Amino acid sequence: MQTSAHGQPWDARRQELINVGEGVEGKNATAYLEATRTAVADAPFILQALPENVRAWAGRR
Repeated sequence: MQTSAHGQPWDARRQELINVGEGVEGKNATAYLEATRTAVADAPFILQALPENVRAWAGRR
């Protein structure tokens, strides 16, 4: 599976779940949800910058 830099922690966690028998290969909503919930990753830059930009636009820097 090809993933972006932001998707790599998610895909690694999904694969880990599969390897320990807590997920299955292919599209599986339960495995996807658990990988999303438990993957350790920083938020993408856009999500980190968004609150700063909103504060700046609102004049509350």
